[in-house]
Amino acid sequence: MNRDNNHSLGLAVAFTTFALALTTLPPASSLTVAQEKTVTEEQKEREQSPALRALVGTWEGTIKFRGSVRGGDDRTLVIEDRDGRLHAKYGITGRKLAPVDLSVELLQGSGPKITFTTSAGGSITSITLTLVKEGWLAGVYRTASGGGFRERDMQLLRKTQ
Repeated sequence: MNRDNNHSLGLAVAFTTFALALTTLPPASSLTVAQEKTVTEEQKEREQSPALRALVGTWEGTIKFRGSVRGGDDRTLVIEDRDGRLHAKYGITGRKLAPVDLSVELLQGSGPKITFTTSAGGSITSITLTLVKEGWLAGVYRTASGGGFRERDMQLLRKTQ
């Protein structure tokens, strides 16, 4: 009988501890609402940023290569805003564009700077562009070559928003 009392007492203590733990947690619905509110605030900030909105659109332009290049000098960058996040595709103009991971840095005193890498053409290429003025991105196309890097000037103009 003593054993049954100890077992019953242990269950009562465990149940009480569990019940106390439950009462200290906020309801699940308030956790969800708080998380949704944070995401919504971030989306509003991004949607309201004129610097980020200025990047959205289809951009076309050229890379200043020396000599002829397979595929040509013309490039296209498409930046879309989906649910407050920027998504980009890049490639040779007139061909299939590949998704790229776009990094955006907002700089004081100048337009936003975007950076992404691509492996189109077989080598890894890093592209850095800055919004010089409305509808004009300018920067550098940097590719690995012979143990070093080869840099080429690059300019893109926005064709559509």
